[in-house]
Amino acid sequence: MKNRFFKKIYIISMLIIMPLLTKAQNSLLYDITGRPYRETSYTNIEGSPFLTDIWINGTVKLLNGKVYKDVLLKYDLVADEPIFQSKNQQPLRFVEQVAEFNLVFPETDSLQGRLFRNGFKNTDTYTSKTFYEVLEEGNMTLLKRIKQEINEVRPFNSASVTRNFLEAEAYYIFHNAEIVRFKKDKAGLLTLTGDQEPMVEKFISQNKLNVKNEADLIRIVKYYNTL
Repeated sequence: MKNRFFKKIYIISMLIIMPLLTKAQNSLLYDITGRPYRETSYTNIEGSPFLTDIWINGTVKLLNGKVYKDVLLKYDLVADEPIFQSKNQQPLRFVEQVAEFNLVFPETDSLQGRLFRNGFKNTDTYTSKTFYEVLEEGNMTLLKRIKQEINEVRPFNSASVTRNFLEAEAYYIFHNAEIVRFKKDKAGLLTLTGDQEPMVEKFISQNKLNVKNEADLIRIVKYYNTL
Protein backbone atom coordinates (compact mmCIF):
# COMPACT_ATOMS: atom_id res chain seq x y z
CA MET A 1 0.00 0.00 0.00
CA LYS A 2 2.78 2.40 0.92
CA ASN A 3 4.60 1.75 -2.36
CA ARG A 4 1.44 2.46 -4.35
CA PHE A 5 0.83 5.64 -2.38
CA PHE A 6 4.35 6.96 -2.95
CA LYS A 7 4.18 5.95 -6.62
CA LYS A 8 1.01 8.02 -7.04
CA ILE A 9 2.62 10.99 -5.27
CA TYR A 10 5.66 10.69 -7.59
CA ILE A 11 3.52 10.58 -10.74
CA ILE A 12 1.42 13.57 -9.64
CA SER A 13 4.53 15.59 -8.73
CA MET A 14 6.16 14.82 -12.10
CA LEU A 15 3.01 15.89 -13.93
CA ILE A 16 3.27 19.23 -12.16
CA ILE A 17 7.06 19.68 -12.35
CA MET A 18 7.77 18.56 -15.96
CA PRO A 19 5.70 21.30 -17.66
CA LEU A 20 7.47 23.86 -15.48
CA LEU A 21 10.87 22.43 -16.39
CA THR A 22 9.98 22.43 -20.10
CA LYS A 23 8.79 26.02 -19.87
CA ALA A 24 12.01 27.00 -18.11
CA GLN A 25 14.12 25.25 -20.75
CA ASN A 26 12.23 26.98 -23.55
CA SER A 27 12.68 30.36 -21.91
CA LEU A 28 16.40 29.69 -21.64
CA LEU A 29 16.56 28.55 -25.25
CA TYR A 30 14.86 31.65 -26.55
CA ASP A 31 16.49 34.06 -24.14
CA ILE A 32 18.54 35.30 -27.11
CA THR A 33 18.32 38.93 -28.09
CA GLY A 34 17.59 39.15 -31.80
CA ARG A 35 16.68 41.72 -34.40
CA PRO A 36 14.83 41.21 -37.71
CA TYR A 37 16.72 39.58 -40.54
CA ARG A 38 15.67 40.59 -44.04
CA GLU A 39 16.61 38.56 -47.07
CA THR A 40 15.17 41.13 -49.49
CA SER A 41 18.63 42.38 -50.46
CA TYR A 42 19.21 39.00 -52.11
CA THR A 43 16.27 39.17 -54.49
CA ASN A 44 16.88 38.58 -58.21
CA ILE A 45 20.12 36.75 -57.49
CA GLU A 46 20.60 33.18 -58.65
CA GLY A 47 21.57 30.68 -55.98
CA SER A 48 21.57 30.97 -52.20
CA PRO A 49 23.56 33.12 -49.78
CA PHE A 50 23.48 30.37 -47.13
CA LEU A 51 25.80 27.48 -46.39
CA THR A 52 22.61 25.41 -46.43
CA ASP A 53 19.04 26.47 -47.15
CA ILE A 54 17.52 24.40 -44.35
CA TRP A 55 17.62 25.24 -40.65
CA ILE A 56 20.31 23.22 -38.87
CA ASN A 57 20.35 22.39 -35.19
CA GLY A 58 23.40 23.83 -33.48
CA THR A 59 25.12 25.44 -30.53
CA VAL A 60 26.08 29.10 -30.25
CA LYS A 61 28.67 30.67 -27.96
CA LEU A 62 28.52 34.43 -27.56
CA LEU A 63 31.51 36.66 -26.91
CA ASN A 64 30.18 37.32 -23.40
CA GLY A 65 30.48 33.61 -22.61
CA LYS A 66 26.81 32.62 -22.85
CA VAL A 67 26.15 29.31 -24.57
CA TYR A 68 22.87 28.31 -26.24
CA LYS A 69 22.23 24.72 -27.29
CA ASP A 70 19.66 23.25 -29.68
CA VAL A 71 19.23 26.47 -31.63
CA LEU A 72 18.05 26.35 -35.25
CA LEU A 73 20.67 28.15 -37.34
CA LYS A 74 21.59 29.21 -40.85
CA TYR A 75 24.94 30.65 -41.89
CA ASP A 76 24.70 33.66 -44.22
CA LEU A 77 27.98 33.47 -46.14
CA VAL A 78 27.60 36.88 -47.78
CA ALA A 79 27.06 38.76 -44.53
CA ASP A 80 29.36 36.27 -42.73
CA GLU A 81 26.98 35.82 -39.81
CA PRO A 82 24.81 33.08 -38.33
CA ILE A 83 21.08 33.77 -37.96
CA PHE A 84 18.66 31.89 -35.74
CA GLN A 85 15.01 30.90 -35.88
CA SER A 86 12.82 32.38 -33.14
CA LYS A 87 10.13 30.40 -31.31
CA ASN A 88 7.56 31.82 -33.75
CA GLN A 89 9.75 30.64 -36.67
CA GLN A 90 11.03 34.07 -37.68
CA PRO A 91 14.67 34.52 -38.84
CA LEU A 92 16.59 36.81 -36.49
CA ARG A 93 20.08 38.25 -36.32
CA PHE A 94 22.06 38.06 -33.08
CA VAL A 95 22.38 41.35 -31.23
CA GLU A 96 25.23 40.09 -29.04
CA GLN A 97 28.44 39.22 -30.88
CA VAL A 98 28.83 35.52 -31.68
CA ALA A 99 32.25 34.00 -30.92
CA GLU A 100 31.58 30.57 -32.41
CA PHE A 101 28.79 28.28 -33.57
CA ASN A 102 28.54 24.60 -34.32
CA LEU A 103 26.22 23.13 -36.97
CA VAL A 104 25.25 19.47 -36.66
CA PHE A 105 24.16 18.23 -40.08
CA PRO A 106 21.80 15.23 -39.84
CA GLU A 107 23.06 13.61 -43.04
CA THR A 108 26.61 13.28 -41.67
CA ASP A 109 25.60 10.98 -38.77
CA SER A 110 28.17 12.79 -36.66
CA LEU A 111 27.71 14.55 -33.34
CA GLN A 112 30.83 16.64 -33.97
CA GLY A 113 29.22 19.01 -36.44
CA ARG A 114 31.00 21.81 -38.27
CA LEU A 115 32.58 24.41 -36.00
CA PHE A 116 32.93 28.05 -37.09
CA ARG A 117 34.91 30.50 -34.98
CA ASN A 118 36.20 34.07 -35.11
CA GLY A 119 38.60 36.02 -32.91
CA PHE A 120 41.73 35.46 -35.01
CA LYS A 121 44.12 38.24 -35.99
CA ASN A 122 43.49 40.41 -39.04
CA THR A 123 44.81 38.87 -42.23
CA ASP A 124 44.29 39.55 -45.93
CA THR A 125 40.99 41.47 -46.03
CA TYR A 126 39.60 39.71 -42.96
CA THR A 127 39.21 40.96 -39.39
CA SER A 128 38.86 39.41 -35.94
CA LYS A 129 35.11 39.13 -36.57
CA THR A 130 35.59 36.92 -39.64
CA PHE A 131 34.40 33.34 -39.20
CA TYR A 132 36.59 30.38 -40.19
CA GLU A 133 35.65 26.72 -40.13
CA VAL A 134 37.88 24.84 -37.68
CA LEU A 135 38.92 21.62 -39.44
CA GLU A 136 41.58 20.43 -36.99
CA GLU A 137 42.57 22.01 -33.70
CA GLY A 138 45.78 21.68 -31.73
CA ASN A 139 49.28 23.15 -31.59
CA MET A 140 48.67 23.78 -35.29
CA THR A 141 45.06 24.62 -36.16
CA LEU A 142 43.74 24.13 -39.68
CA LEU A 143 41.12 26.67 -40.76
CA LYS A 144 38.98 27.05 -43.85
CA ARG A 145 37.50 30.36 -44.91
CA ILE A 146 34.31 30.04 -46.94
CA LYS A 147 32.94 33.18 -48.50
CA GLN A 148 30.08 33.96 -50.82
CA GLU A 149 30.11 37.01 -53.06
CA ILE A 150 27.55 38.50 -55.42
CA ASN A 151 28.84 38.17 -58.97
CA GLU A 152 27.49 40.24 -61.88
CA VAL A 153 27.72 39.03 -65.47
CA ARG A 154 26.63 40.93 -68.55
CA PRO A 155 26.13 38.51 -71.49
CA PHE A 156 27.57 39.58 -74.84
CA ASN A 157 25.33 42.07 -76.66
CA SER A 158 22.90 42.17 -73.74
CA ALA A 159 21.70 45.20 -71.81
CA SER A 160 20.70 43.13 -68.78
CA VAL A 161 22.98 41.94 -66.00
CA THR A 162 22.75 38.48 -64.45
CA ARG A 163 23.56 38.29 -60.75
CA ASN A 164 24.54 35.11 -58.97
CA PHE A 165 26.28 33.97 -55.83
CA LEU A 166 29.90 32.92 -56.25
CA GLU A 167 31.42 30.76 -53.52
CA ALA A 168 35.15 30.56 -52.82
CA GLU A 169 37.30 28.97 -50.13
CA ALA A 170 40.81 29.37 -48.79
CA TYR A 171 42.88 27.52 -46.19
CA TYR A 172 44.79 28.98 -43.26
CA ILE A 173 47.06 27.72 -40.51
CA PHE A 174 46.85 29.22 -37.02
CA HIS A 175 50.14 28.57 -35.25
CA ASN A 176 52.17 30.45 -32.63
CA ALA A 177 49.41 33.08 -32.33
CA GLU A 178 49.68 33.88 -36.04
CA ILE A 179 47.28 33.08 -38.85
CA VAL A 180 48.77 32.41 -42.28
CA ARG A 181 47.12 31.61 -45.58
CA PHE A 182 48.79 28.85 -47.60
CA LYS A 183 48.36 27.22 -50.95
CA LYS A 184 46.72 23.83 -50.66
CA ASP A 185 49.80 22.00 -51.88
CA LYS A 186 52.64 20.01 -50.34
CA ALA A 187 55.27 22.73 -50.53
CA GLY A 188 52.97 25.38 -49.08
CA LEU A 189 52.12 23.22 -46.08
CA LEU A 190 55.63 21.93 -45.40
CA THR A 191 57.03 25.45 -45.11
CA LEU A 192 54.82 25.90 -42.04
CA THR A 193 55.94 22.75 -40.22
CA GLY A 194 59.37 24.07 -39.21
CA ASP A 195 61.75 21.50 -37.69
CA GLN A 196 59.15 18.78 -38.15
CA GLU A 197 59.22 19.08 -41.96
CA PRO A 198 61.18 15.82 -42.57
CA MET A 199 58.77 13.83 -40.37
CA VAL A 200 55.69 15.35 -41.96
CA GLU A 201 57.02 14.83 -45.49
CA LYS A 202 57.78 11.19 -44.67
CA PHE A 203 54.26 10.73 -43.27
CA ILE A 204 52.73 12.17 -46.44
CA SER A 205 54.87 9.94 -48.66
CA GLN A 206 54.34 6.72 -46.69
CA ASN A 207 50.57 7.16 -46.58
CA LYS A 208 50.31 8.46 -50.17
CA LEU A 209 48.39 11.52 -49.03
CA ASN A 210 47.25 14.31 -51.33
CA VAL A 211 47.39 17.75 -49.72
CA LYS A 212 44.77 19.01 -52.18
CA ASN A 213 42.31 16.55 -50.64
CA GLU A 214 40.74 18.10 -47.54
CA ALA A 215 40.44 14.82 -45.64
CA ASP A 216 44.13 14.08 -46.25
CA LEU A 217 45.07 17.62 -45.29
CA ILE A 218 43.25 17.24 -41.97
CA ARG A 219 45.02 13.95 -41.38
CA ILE A 220 48.43 15.56 -41.98
CA VAL A 221 47.80 18.42 -39.55
CA LYS A 222 46.45 15.94 -36.99
CA TYR A 223 49.70 13.96 -37.32
CA TYR A 224 51.80 17.11 -36.92
CA ASN A 225 50.00 17.83 -33.65
CA THR A 226 51.22 14.47 -32.26
CA LEU A 227 54.89 15.32 -32.79
